[in-house]
Amino acid sequence: SLDLNITPNPTSDNVNVNLAGIEYNVITITNTIGEVLFTTNEKTNLLNIDVNNLALSNGLYFINVIGNNTNRTGRFV
Repeated sequence: SLDLNITPNPTSDNVNVNLAGIEYNVITITNTIGEVLFTTNEKTNLLNIDVNNLALSNGLYFINVIGNNTNRTGRFV
């Protein structure tokens, strides 16, 4: 599956992204109009993102995991 496991969803504090077995170069969070709000190249099996630190307003956001041979996207609210 090319879907990402993002929990909890919806969230108000943190989101966890299960990256086990996914080879990637960069992870971004974008809003619905494509603005990049967060970027990391941290390598981990479980990425925890503090949504409060990003000061995201209520809405739909996309987590994009981009690698040489993969491009996966997940959504959270």
